Amino acid sequence: MADYDFIIIGAGINGLALGALLSKDGARVLVLEKSREVGGRAWVQERGGFRVDYGMHLVRFGKESVLSAICSALGHTLKFHNVESTCLVADGTQLEIPARGASQSMNMFAGDRTLEELKRVSVQAWMDEKGMGRRLRRLFTATSATLNVNPFVERSSVGELLLNLKKVGESEVGAAYPVGGWQPIFRLFRDRIGKNGQVRTATPVESITVQEGRAVGVRIREKNITADRVISAIPCQELFNVLDEKLCPSKFIAKCRGFRPTSGIVLDYGISGEIAAERNLWCLWDPLSYGFFPSNFEPRLAPPGHQLLTWFYPLEKFQVEDEQASRGFKSGLEEAIFALFPALPERIKWSRSLYLPMVDGAEVSVDQIREDRPEPIVPGVEGLFLVGDSIGGEGAGGDIGHNSVVQCYLTITGKKI
Repeated sequence: MADYDFIIIGAGINGLALGALLSKDGARVLVLEKSREVGGRAWVQERGGFRVDYGMHLVRFGKESVLSAICSALGHTLKFHNVESTCLVADGTQLEIPARGASQSMNMFAGDRTLEELKRVSVQAWMDEKGMGRRLRRLFTATSATLNVNPFVERSSVGELLLNLKKVGESEVGAAYPVGGWQPIFRLFRDRIGKNGQVRTATPVESITVQEGRAVGVRIREKNITADRVISAIPCQELFNVLDEKLCPSKFIAKCRGFRPTSGIVLDYGISGEIAAERNLWCLWDPLSYGFFPSNFEPRLAPPGHQLLTWFYPLEKFQVEDEQASRGFKSGLEEAIFALFPALPERIKWSRSLYLPMVDGAEVSVDQIREDRPEPIVPGVEGLFLVGDSIGGEGAGGDIGHNSVVQCYLTITGKKI
């Protein structure tokens, strides 16, 4: 008998969510995480009385989101504070764009082609085709940056963007922040897993053990742990760090390794006093970036009388990895943020700069639509599955990962949540 029914590699939010769903069904689940903290690219840091997310983590569609459905399946009702509107700041002016209004406006331009046909059409080509003026171009470019997490309109998929906007219209919520922040969600998943198994941190997986074409466990610290099935919740680009690539078809290997992630710079500020009271998503046109005050949504994220501000500047991966260039991008962004909030510089108690070559595992582009991404089943290795934000789930950004949890759960169990 195997030690566990499932071993999950990676305790990011998607690995934990899938582990919790499987544990709810009675499976013995072991989750192994190389870091000392769970959450992966969504972990939460305690800093001087602040609870700071590792990057920007809003939930698209709020109570209508897949994350909400996953929590409901675990017996927990996830509540949200909704983003009231997106405020685009350009040339010294501010334009408020309610989520539902953006959805209705953009879908008027869809034309005769189906959304499936438009997936391989870039936002740039689509705007050119429609002969849009500067104001509309700015609106749709900003929407691509925030909703597709892709400001590069020459390759951002307009079909994927319209599908996401359709969901915004149906849910009437563009984005939301979970009540209580992210820590209670991680706690929910860990507690559920703990009923039948465990989560081990600071435990890197050396390799996936494969016998006669089937995954039968993993090797850690020169020790083998067996399982009936293995699930990789690490980015698909890193799969072959733990799996012998000779076991898989060359086309699948190239697909996994070649995926372009989203990348960028994140700035966080712990602030004394109040800078802004709105529950808005602020979008700067120059440089094209966006941010919000998480503590305006969830006051418990900051000490009384303080605020927390987080900002994301999407960039090309090579720009983030160029140390000199990335420091220049950071300086330009900070200058623009200070111009938007002039009182901010004197109120900063601490700041943090993150230079992230991978924010999400897959950028949503014309050459990386959902059909291009790997499926949950790993070809060539029976009993090995994939989950995460580089897998073929719907949506963009973190939504891809949450959808992949549902997709992988259905593939493994044959059940919908």
